[in-house]
Amino acid sequence: MKRFLFLLAFILALSGQVWGAPQVDTKGVFFVDPTASPVSKYERSGLTVYIPFQDKHDFHSGIRPRNGEGVIGYGSFTRASTATYIHPDTGYITTASSGELRYQRRDGRIGLLLEPAAVNHVFHSAGLNEAGSWSASQTTVEANATTSPDGTVNAEAIRDTAVVGGHSLAQGIDAYLADDTIITLSMFIKFAEGGLTQFQLQSRNRAGTYRGVKTTNLTATTCTGAAIGGVSGWGIDDYGSGWFRLWFTHDIGSGANAVTNNLVFYSPDDNWSYAGSGQSVYAYGSMVEENIVRTSYLPTSGTTSTRAKEEETPTYTLPNGIFDGTSAKGTALLWWNPQFDYNEMTASYYGSAIMGVRAGNAASLMRIHYNAGADDGRFASVDADNTAPYANVDWADNTWVKLAVKWGYLTSGQSKFQVGYDKTGGGITWGSELDFRTYNTTGTALEFIVGTATVPFMVRDFMLFDKVLTDGEINQLGY
Repeated sequence: MKRFLFLLAFILALSGQVWGAPQVDTKGVFFVDPTASPVSKYERSGLTVYIPFQDKHDFHSGIRPRNGEGVIGYGSFTRASTATYIHPDTGYITTASSGELRYQRRDGRIGLLLEPAAVNHVFHSAGLNEAGSWSASQTTVEANATTSPDGTVNAEAIRDTAVVGGHSLAQGIDAYLADDTIITLSMFIKFAEGGLTQFQLQSRNRAGTYRGVKTTNLTATTCTGAAIGGVSGWGIDDYGSGWFRLWFTHDIGSGANAVTNNLVFYSPDDNWSYAGSGQSVYAYGSMVEENIVRTSYLPTSGTTSTRAKEEETPTYTLPNGIFDGTSAKGTALLWWNPQFDYNEMTASYYGSAIMGVRAGNAASLMRIHYNAGADDGRFASVDADNTAPYANVDWADNTWVKLAVKWGYLTSGQSKFQVGYDKTGGGITWGSELDFRTYNTTGTALEFIVGTATVPFMVRDFMLFDKVLTDGEINQLGY
């Protein structure tokens, strides 16, 4: 009975642990709530640093369970502007203050959102009724007609007029863009009672060609669509409550034509010229940015608006010797959620690092890149002049991927390193194996969103071990 009561008390003590306040006992055994993290409630003898990246209250502190040091403190973080995110509890687009970290929920899991800088070139992104910025062609715009994705009544209703011809809403953006610029356009739309189901978000390039994304069937709960013209990426994101964000990416090229940002109505029989009858669609949040994918919504009011880059941080101090010296060995694991598909990478975005160990250097521990001449999104780890890649990784937008790097294990007497990943929970797989020379660790800081940082992503649960884990041990840590 005494043993039973002791065991019961022990279990209750574990179940009472608060996520965000992990506990370390004197033997280095690390306990957390197993429902909130892939770290289980058992000893991980080689775990030297653990950073959850998913605790809204404790933000981005980490711990060193191995040596009993407990919380290792906060990394530095800089973003010199406000920025929006999808609130993990309300689901609404919410504004974070300058320097405030942003946490979102994806697949039921909270992670930290990190993004490059962006400029929204649209004047009055939500004020679609502003005649000085928007031109309505055989349409009318009713301001503040319904609740928008930010939870307030500030979305417009756009209605066609009883005239035969084209019906659209447009804004010119040509003056702000240089030739051959890659831009991404986006806008939120929602079905209106008695409304149409087909709309096209489009842009004319400098050569006079129209490109875009067109809905084929917008309803109160679903939205399907297709790309129009030569776009390099496109999508329809479901924001809940009937709201969908249309977006597409294209190169504006060169020529004499002005670049435009248009929302065009189509009749039920798929004609852009038709007799209007007062049918409508709700719209909100227009954005035109010089990025290869859409990023978080950036509101404007009468002029352009800028979101600053999250400055190559947060950073954390690394344990001494984990990478350095001929006997260095270890394993790094990171749960990563890209806000883009692998085939939306281009050759001009080669060195955007997810994380690194040298200040400002993308050629480091874990990065993503595109192999020029072949559409094969890659992960890679770099050690001096050696790059260990994992090619042909078809990761998907808004999907959690477990990334891994292991180094310092011996093959025929030579120290090696590899990059691996697991995108389905089916188990870790590995890329090419290269010689590990311990050259890539001149810094002492662990950094996230390093280098050119041209694409947005989320992270959660970083783990650093001072031993090379087996595949079985890596798989036991969950997906």
